[in-house]
Amino acid sequence: DMPLNTKALLMNFPGETLWRLPGKFSLVNLLAPNYSLRCVLFHHIADRQSPFTEGMGVTMGLRDFEERVRFFAKHYTPIDLQTFLAAAEGTGELPRRPILLTFDDAYASIAEVAAPICQKYRVPAVFFVNGSILENSDLSLDNFVCYLANTVGLREINAEARKIKGAGQAELRSRGEVTAGFIPTLSIEQRKVFK
Repeated sequence: DMPLNTKALLMNFPGETLWRLPGKFSLVNLLAPNYSLRCVLFHHIADRQSPFTEGMGVTMGLRDFEERVRFFAKHYTPIDLQTFLAAAEGTGELPRRPILLTFDDAYASIAEVAAPICQKYRVPAVFFVNGSILENSDLSLDNFVCYLANTVGLREINAEARKIKGAGQAELRSRGEVTAGFIPTLSIEQRKVFK
């Protein structure tokens, strides 16, 4: 029986080999002429973490982001939302190697840092904005939990969880347990109370 990491290496070998070949995109075009739309999602672009995002895995460094956008502009055809919608409705077609860049949660870094980079490389993007967080009038529950966990720890979060779910509520030991395990079990009303 093979160790798991050896198995993973063997399974990834063909893709890793193809990725390193000169002319790889010509080969991909030959092997897969009907290349479908790719959608790439980003959240927060910054060189430093903030207490609102640290540990969430949503932050990408500025240089890394620019390298990716430059790569997309060179090897793909970045499209806007209207092009995608027209193709989906049958009133238009997708270009060769289409890619759609999207940003979730409307962090300020998207307007301040990512948008100028996208403009520089002429890469359109789609921004998904939660209306409740406009003008900093509210904070997403994930970011709020992240901030509390990073600044005061999980004690207060566990106290609130027990108030809602009762004394039998198991202790939440990580921000991930809170956001991926606990919050999804709450009703909309319980989420409001928890927050």
